[in-house]
Amino acid sequence: MWGLPYRTHSVLLAPLCDMLPLKYELLYRTGDFIRKCLDNDNKDVSNLMRNGIFSTHEVSNIGRNAQCWSNFVGHSVHKMPVVNKKYMFQRVYDSLPNSVFDELVC
Repeated sequence: MWGLPYRTHSVLLAPLCDMLPLKYELLYRTGDFIRKCLDNDNKDVSNLMRNGIFSTHEVSNIGRNAQCWSNFVGHSVHKMPVVNKKYMFQRVYDSLPNSVFDELVC
């Protein structure tokens, strides 16, 4: 691994340690938090979350976070699916350039 480009080490470090890179971890936790709030039994919590996401999303931090999550995952905020870590790891591996794997094999 010593002969690999610097970027390769930073890209591969998190998956080799069985961790998500920070960006993916934050997106995963954001989606999980929003999903739990929307499904909450307390109507005040779920209504407040729905208002922040759907009505005032331009000025609401949670609304903007939900939109960012939606753009990343490729699903509508209205049909917010449960995303697990396995899915996020697949997104990490898909984002790695093919040249990284070619250099590891050679």
